[in-house]
Amino acid sequence: MRRAFGIILTLILLGSIVVSGCIGPLRSGAYLNVEDVDVLQKSVSDDTITLEITPLITNNGNADAEDVKIQAKAVDQQTGLTMNRNEVEMGVIKKGTTDQESITLTVPNDKDYTIEIFIFEGDRVVVRGHGRVNLAPKLEELKPYGEPEFVTYRVEPKPAVPGFMGVSAIIGLVAVALYILRRGR
Repeated sequence: MRRAFGIILTLILLGSIVVSGCIGPLRSGAYLNVEDVDVLQKSVSDDTITLEITPLITNNGNADAEDVKIQAKAVDQQTGLTMNRNEVEMGVIKKGTTDQESITLTVPNDKDYTIEIFIFEGDRVVVRGHGRVNLAPKLEELKPYGEPEFVTYRVEPKPAVPGFMGVSAIIGLVAVALYILRRGR
C-alpha cells in the first residue's frame, strides 16, 4: 500500500513539474542562420543606383522552415531615413539546406547607406543583420577590402510564461501534504 502511494505521489509531482513548464520539450524545429550577404550593383544612372541584396540562408534545424520571407531596407547613414524597402517570399527552406533569394533596392547614388535585412519565419523575425554601402565615400574613410562589413545575429523569442504554474504548485503542495500526513500515521 505504501509503495503504491509513493508511486502515485511521484507521478503527481512529475506531472505538476511538466505542466508548470519546468521541463519542456527538447529544441525542435527550424533554425535559420545567415551564412553570407552579397550586395551587387545592378545598374547605375545619373541619379540612382539599383542594388541587389542576396543573403545565403541555412536551415540547421531538424525541421523544414515554413513561410520564410526576407525584408531589406536602405537607410541613409547621415539622416537615418529609410530610403527604400522591399521584401521577397522564399517559401520553404528544407532542413539541412542553404537557399538564397535576391532583393533589389533602388536608391539615390550619392549617399552612404546602412543595408538592413530581416529574415522572417511566419510572422516572427528570426535573424536580422546590417552592413554599410558607401556610394559617396571620402578618401580618408575608405577601408581595405577584407574587413567584415555585414553583421547578422539571431533574434531569440522570449519564452512564454506557462499558464498552469499556479495550479501545478497547488497540486504539488497538496501531494507533499498528503505524503506527510500519510507518513505520520
